[in-house]
Parts: sequence; C-alpha cells; structure tokens
Amino acid sequence: MKNLNYEIIKFQGIVKDIPPGELIDVPVWTNGSNVHFDNEATHRCGGFDRFADPLPANQEPIFLHPVLTPETAYWMWIGKSTVDGTIKCWVTDGSSHFDITPVAGINQNASEGTWTGTELNNLPVLNSELNVPFYWDGNTSNVCEPLPGWDATWRCKAMRAYKYHLVALRMTENSVQYPERVRWSSGADPGTVPQEWVATASNDAGDTILATELGGVIDGGPMKDFFCIYRAHSMALMSYIGGQFVFSFREVFPTMGVKALNCWTETNGRHYVFGDDDCYVHDGNQHQSIIDKQIRDLLYSGVNPANVTRCQTAGRTATDEIWFVAPVADKINQGVALIYSFVEKVWGARNLPGTHYVETGIIPNEAPDPTWDGSPYGAWFQDPRWWNQANYNISADEMLMCDPTRLLEVDAIHTEDGEPLEARVARETWSIHGESEVWENKWVRSIYPRITGTEGDVVNVRIGTQRAMKQPISWGPTTPVTIG
Repeated sequence: MKNLNYEIIKFQGIVKDIPPGELIDVPVWTNGSNVHFDNEATHRCGGFDRFADPLPANQEPIFLHPVLTPETAYWMWIGKSTVDGTIKCWVTDGSSHFDITPVAGINQNASEGTWTGTELNNLPVLNSELNVPFYWDGNTSNVCEPLPGWDATWRCKAMRAYKYHLVALRMTENSVQYPERVRWSSGADPGTVPQEWVATASNDAGDTILATELGGVIDGGPMKDFFCIYRAHSMALMSYIGGQFVFSFREVFPTMGVKALNCWTETNGRHYVFGDDDCYVHDGNQHQSIIDKQIRDLLYSGVNPANVTRCQTAGRTATDEIWFVAPVADKINQGVALIYSFVEKVWGARNLPGTHYVETGIIPNEAPDPTWDGSPYGAWFQDPRWWNQANYNISADEMLMCDPTRLLEVDAIHTEDGEPLEARVARETWSIHGESEVWENKWVRSIYPRITGTEGDVVNVRIGTQRAMKQPISWGPTTPVTIG
C-alpha cells in the first residue's frame, strides 16, 4: 500500500491582484475579510466597543486626536451638530466630555477630511483649512486658543510639528491661495507654543515657495531628521540647517506623492504612504511599493474619486500594522481598512462601520469593579482592561474610531458593539504537492484545520474541488467545526 502523504500549509496574507490559477503553490489566501496576519498565522480581527458613551446630545464626531498629559490620557474630538451643523471641539477622559471650543467658534464648513492634529511640547494643535489653527493647554476648564502671532486672515491646509517649530502647509493669505507656500513658526520654548510667524531679525520664523506642481502641497510630516512635504505626485524634503535660512529644501521622488490629508504614517524611521496610485514605504532616499501584485487593484478600483478626502492611514506598532482606510463603492464614509503587516509584509482586511476617522493613541482605563465578578466582560480573563491605579498604560498602543453616532474602541471586545463579528478566508485553485503535479487527480483523505480560539466557538468550513485550473469549483456543504 502506498504511504499517505501529508503537508502542513500556512497561508499568509490575501492576494487578489493575481488570478488564483497563477498562484498554484503560493501559500496565500485569495479572498478574506475581517482578518489580519501575525507570526505566520491568520487571526480574526477584534471587535469594537463604545468609548466615552454617551456622547453629548446631537453631536456627530468627525475627527479624533489623542492627548497625553502626566496625569490623564485624553481624546480631543471634533463634533458636528446634527441639528444646525455647528462645529465644536470636545475633549474626553473616557467618562466626561468637556466643551473646549475656541471663543471665536469654528467654521461651520470645516467638515470631515479637512482636519489635522499635531503636538508640540505636549500641547495639541488642531487645524482645518477653513479655520484659524488653535491649541489646548490640557486643562479641561480652559477652551482652546488661537495660535499666537498667527494672522487672522491666514489659513493653511495642514499644520504639523517639526523639531521646535510648527509648519504650515499650503497657505491662503488675505484670500489669495499659495498652493506651494510653506510657513514655519519661530522656535518654541519648552512647554509653550511658538509666539511668532513672521520673519524678523530677532527670530527664526520664515517661509518659502516650492517648485510648482499641479494641485500643490497636500500634507507633510517629520521622519527622522527630515520633514517630508507631500504633493499629489511628488515629494520634497525639508531639513533644519540653522543660520540665516533656517531650513533647506530639496525635491525627491518626482512621481510619488500622497492621496489626501492624513495619508501617511511614520513607523521605525520610515513613512508608509497611501499614494494616489500606489501604497509605498520610503526612508527619504528610496521608496518601494508594498501593495503591488497583492491587493492594489482591490483598493484603488473601489475608491470613489469624489470621496478621496476620506482616505487615511493609521499605524499600530503594538501589532506591527498600518491601516490603509478608504470609502468603498458609492459610500461616503470609510468602509474598509486594508491592514498591512510590515513585519510579515502581507495584507489583511477588515470592514468598518462607516467611520469618519481612525486614530492611534492611549485609551484611558475604565475604573474596574473592585470584584472580579463585577466585570461586564464575563470571566476575569476575558476583561481587556488594565487592572492598575493609573488612568492609562503608557505601553498600550490602541485605536479609536468615530462614526456618525459613536466613539469606538478597537479590539476592546470580540463583537461589533454587541453584534456578531464574522471573519472569512478562502483559498481557490490550490495544487496539492506543488505545480509539478497540477494536472494529476488527488484523493484527499482528511483535512485538519489548525484553529485556536475560545472554546465552544464554531468555525464553518467548506471544501471545494476543481478538475482543472480555470474550471468551476464544485463546493461541498458547510461543515461546522467546534473549537475545543
């Protein structure tokens, strides 16, 4: 009797750009949703739970920014009234919400896709291209204040911190647009924001106009010792040199840019960028596509050009992941996050509940019930909260999302705000024993899924057969597999 052969297959990542028939013995999934990858294993994505609920009445959150003080982890958020469209700025410690809207108010048209957030000297600065940028001093009794020295007639598309300066990108001054103008503030003393924005003999503020490109500057951010300035299809580097000129500028990557605001994430000294037609990583000298021949077509064919301002990235170093978030099909809000594992170099995907924005930061702890039996998550070992006396855990790297009615903590629970979370993966056209035997018939005696999870959970498995590549797959019945 011929010995029975067996093989262990570890599928890693989702590939949809290449037809399954051309991935004969490449161990990847050909479809999937609500899954990500780590340590050579396929993982179901975590769910999400409401954070700082309930929100103030009639408020639709549209933007998030984390703030960390020595005592408390806060989240600033921009809310739009569902009654009259008024825009407000709020801050929450996870329990209460405080209205810290600037006295002058916020432009009612400063809606989704127009906001950026940054921090200088632990002071958060928020900006919309339709509003004067403002900062908050970390005291919930105080409202936000406009930046000192900033001309009331100026606007900028993005505001970012770099070294001891704030950098304003794509200026509008006295109603005149300067798409390539970059302004930087004077250097700020520790614990303060910059005081001046117009160059004088006694400060190091200044401005420059970069080489002209159709569309102008979109966004930028620090990376190692540089500051990257992104246009739609090119990039420039800003470097501190001191002296009379303060900063130097040089053009790099004449064909690589950024898709929209907040479409870059810095991790380990490199930027991961959601570009206009490619997702790539660079270190200021070299760039490399990270999505080509994997799921590039899935991402770019699904984004409605009318809604590109809702695209963004968000990084999570605790799980070695970058999220590339986008609206899909005819949807306005964000519907999918393609998840890139920068260690495994593979892609996963998760569905989003029509979010406005996703951000990484520190989630303040809830106050746990003093008894283990009081946990709302069931058994003590299922409670994801930190059991300590601090308001937050500095080593935690967590995510918060906002949709039209909720702030949502990612991976807080195993359901989607109480609703079941379903994940699926599929592999089509797999050649057992490799490409050399692709045309031979095989008899498979048994398949043993290697699944780890909560005892009692059910995983539905379905197996199909195919007589030859490109022929229809004959799928068998769904077989429930109970863990444990």
